[in-house]
Amino acid sequence: MKRPRKSPTQLSLEHLASQGVRADIVERRCGAFVTKDLFGFIDILGVDQLGKTIAVQTTTAGHMANRIAKIEHPDNHAALVDVRRAGWRLYVHGWRWSKRKGKHVLRERDLS
Repeated sequence: MKRPRKSPTQLSLEHLASQGVRADIVERRCGAFVTKDLFGFIDILGVDQLGKTIAVQTTTAGHMANRIAKIEHPDNHAALVDVRRAGWRLYVHGWRWSKRKGKHVLRERDLS
């Protein structure tokens, strides 16, 4: 099966929608190759069917450790405390292509 060309962000949006989460992208472009995440570490923000807020940092599976380190960096400490205090669920999504399964596979880490 030919590998579809989808970004990790698009894959995460599709996954969240399949779980009943209404979500959208909250990162913004600052020039051609630079993006700024909400609070420094959130790419997607959504609300699940119970009204809970879901925040997602999405990437490829090979970069998950870097994204987790970015979230837990002291520069983001205050924002991370606020997100947790607000009761938001915080996830890191790591996507990889599985030739055997013929589809993208999600590795999810809950940092709430």
